[in-house]
Amino acid sequence: MIPLTAYLAGTSFYESIPAERRMTLPGQFFLIYLRSEFYFEMKTYLVLTMAALVSIITSCRKNQWYPNGQNTGAPTLRKVHYELYTDENFSDNQENIQFTIFMRDAGKTIFDSSLATMKIKDIPDSNHRLIIEKIVPGNNASTLTVGFIYQIENVGISSWLTPFPAGDSIGLIKFPFR
Repeated sequence: MIPLTAYLAGTSFYESIPAERRMTLPGQFFLIYLRSEFYFEMKTYLVLTMAALVSIITSCRKNQWYPNGQNTGAPTLRKVHYELYTDENFSDNQENIQFTIFMRDAGKTIFDSSLATMKIKDIPDSNHRLIIEKIVPGNNASTLTVGFIYQIENVGISSWLTPFPAGDSIGLIKFPFR
């Protein structure tokens, strides 16, 4: 039977073992030594991998909050949440109606968008609201006037507008058409 040290002689791992340890280790104890060296190397790689993972995760945080409460990340986007519904029964009303969602700052209209013309009887009830969420163009931080403008065919134009104060990040516009 050939000793285990004869098989390993000349390999880089065998050569890395100090000479005094090579000669004193019998075969079975030599395997235990190899395993302990392997586990030591694996623990080292595991620790290095975990350290790299932790540093990557902590460096990828975009919005950081500081003790004074100021957010140093990107500014919060302002959004307007429009809800259109009715809580009345218009099932026999066949007149056409055109809704426009609307957003204006002090000087000009910054957003308006017309919805498809519909029959008044087709305005959804409160359980089936028409919901539209719009980001304020240019993230305009001033006080805005937002709401709905509607036109009933052969009747006229009306509106349901409300202020959206400066500093608020979400404006909720619930319009119960009556």
